[in-house]
Amino acid sequence: MRLPAKLVADTTATAATAVAAALHSKVASGSLSPEDFWRVVEGLLAAAMQTLDAIYYLAAESQPKVFPPQAAMLIRSLLENLANVLALSEAPHERLGLYARDSYRSVSEAYAWLRERHGEDPVWANLLKRYDVARAEEAKAIGLTEQEAQDATTLLRWPTPGAMVDKSKRRTPFKLAGERAAVFGQIYDAWYANLSMIAHQRLPGIEKSVVVDEPSPQERKDLASDILTSACFFLACILTEIQSFAALPASAQLQEAWVYIEGRSDETRAAYNARYKRLLEERHEPA
Repeated sequence: MRLPAKLVADTTATAATAVAAALHSKVASGSLSPEDFWRVVEGLLAAAMQTLDAIYYLAAESQPKVFPPQAAMLIRSLLENLANVLALSEAPHERLGLYARDSYRSVSEAYAWLRERHGEDPVWANLLKRYDVARAEEAKAIGLTEQEAQDATTLLRWPTPGAMVDKSKRRTPFKLAGERAAVFGQIYDAWYANLSMIAHQRLPGIEKSVVVDEPSPQERKDLASDILTSACFFLACILTEIQSFAALPASAQLQEAWVYIEGRSDETRAAYNARYKRLLEERHEPA
């Protein structure tokens, strides 16, 4: 028998609040270092929690209308969030630098486009000047050389989720290894293609929107349940990773959430057995 999706979502959200509070307390106390690394982890967790809230808004049975395909696009962002958590926790010092440099490169590319398009426009002068100041401060903060700061195209890109588990032909500065690679490879194979078809508005994704436009009451209930539980699965993975490598106290709410989530499908059970069951048993992997 399927448990109500609201119960699963509420329990997972409560677990997230508990893990986030424990993480923040530990970071604020100075028990976790380097601080900048853990602030990024806090940011990833905050983004994941907000994404679950947004998915709930789009797919909850209590809403006047449900939007499962649009919620599925947000589930893809949870998959990418999990990939980043796995990658950063595997090699915190090295990967944080790459993560920051990729960010600098991406913002610089956007800035270069703005300067090319609006550099002679006095209306844009103050904004572009602020960009110059902000870029210089960021370059200094992340330790770029003068050449790297001026030519961000020399900086390596952060890999896509597929590249992290050798599912892409793109060159990549690293790949996940060991158990992290194994479990994320399973997750990627099970979810990524379908979520991407929806996000990229391929024909199967459009068809899903047509199908759910006027669902029957049972279809509506099943769609909401499937979407919310899938979102809870990804957030539970993220929470378990953070609880483990930050060596946080075990969250009873997270244990409860996994009781509801792990048996929902063959895919959730496989991921649980491949890694998350072990991590929940407090076999921490601190960074």
